[in-house]
Amino acid sequence: VVKALPALRCPRACPGLLSTPEAVLAIGGGSSMFTAAEAFASVEILSQTEWRPGPSLLRPRCAAGVCVTASGHAMVLGGYAGRDCYEASVEWADASSSEGLLRGWSMAPPLLQARAGCAACFGPDGCVWALGGGSDESTSLDTVERLDPREGVWHQAPDMPGRRRCFASSFGLDGKLYIYGGWDRERWHDDSAARLDLRNMSWEPLPPCVGEAGSLIPYHFVSGCAAF
Repeated sequence: VVKALPALRCPRACPGLLSTPEAVLAIGGGSSMFTAAEAFASVEILSQTEWRPGPSLLRPRCAAGVCVTASGHAMVLGGYAGRDCYEASVEWADASSSEGLLRGWSMAPPLLQARAGCAACFGPDGCVWALGGGSDESTSLDTVERLDPREGVWHQAPDMPGRRRCFASSFGLDGKLYIYGGWDRERWHDDSAARLDLRNMSWEPLPPCVGEAGSLIPYHFVSGCAAF
């Protein structure tokens, strides 16, 4: 059953949304989804009846990649900071408890490449993954990075089949990394899908997703999560 939630305290375009056992967080975002937008550093936390202010990010971020690790650490990757600035920086907070969240955000190792509109996932390999996005207004990326928290270093992973930003990505129950949709300057509505097998680090193309009455659904701005 889909239920309406309380309205956010602040309208946000392209915020990050995280769910942990302790809280639901709306992270950053901006005044619009366009490059002239103001980017936000503010964070809101959902209680039972309302959103309340949470610890602000160290830097404003719109369209950042977000995910939660197995230990409950909230990770915020890249994003658009306003004034034509695209972030490679990364922040984390302990979202495993309300006390941890109150301690606020800390910097983590930066990405190899600045990216906004990227997807972020925590994988069964214990790594944080950053996929796609864009490092300027027009050019999308096909590059992929992964961070092993035990090493504290980002490593290049196999490029995606095609450039894309603002797309859906998630690890499936089979342990494979799935991507779907998004957009690029040369293809504004992308219905393509693929998955990465971590055993041999190779991408496999998948059929486009099918919508109602068997129609194909070309998506852009489908950023968020994919469920399997």
